[in-house]
This record gives sequence, structure tokens and C-alpha cells, in this order.
Amino acid sequence: MRPEGEQVDVDKLYLARKASGICIGCGVKQASNGTMRCDKCRKEDNENSAQRHKLLKASGLCGGCLRNKPSLGFKMCTSCRIIKAAAARKRAEKAKEAK
Repeated sequence: MRPEGEQVDVDKLYLARKASGICIGCGVKQASNGTMRCDKCRKEDNENSAQRHKLLKASGLCGGCLRNKPSLGFKMCTSCRIIKAAAARKRAEKAKEAK
């Protein structure tokens, strides 16, 4: 675990790189196309994400919490489906109020 003071420095570095348009990953290249990472770091992140997705899918765990087994015929467990449905209802109500 990092000392608390060191974490503040990491946060400051992140914010400084982001504000100056430098890649937050490598800190060397300019961030591209309105993102916070350069093309190389974005490509690496995408590859890592795809690999992680394959491993998680192969493990047979819930796509939401990654802890429980999904309900029969679903990709998510019951508790995650309930949470997701509640969030969808809340978004729908908010959109309805905005009209």
C-alpha cells in the first residue's frame, strides 16, 4: 500500500498531464482525438480489456459483479439484474421529468 502523500503526487501528475493534453498513461506523447491517452496506450488498453473480457466470459461469472454465477439463461446474477433494472427505471423517470 502506498503512503497517503505519494497518492496525492500521483493524482497531481494525472491532473497535470490531463490539463496539458499529454497522455496520462506514458506521459510522453500528446493525447489523441480528444482522449486522455496516446494511440499506443489506447491500443494497449483495448487489447488488455479484450483479453480480460475473454477470461471473464470463460470463467462463467456474472458480467456485473464478477462474483456470482449468472441466473439460468442470463449473463448477470439476480442481484445485478435488480440493480440494473432500478438504475434503468431511475434514468427513465429522469428523462420523463426533463420533457
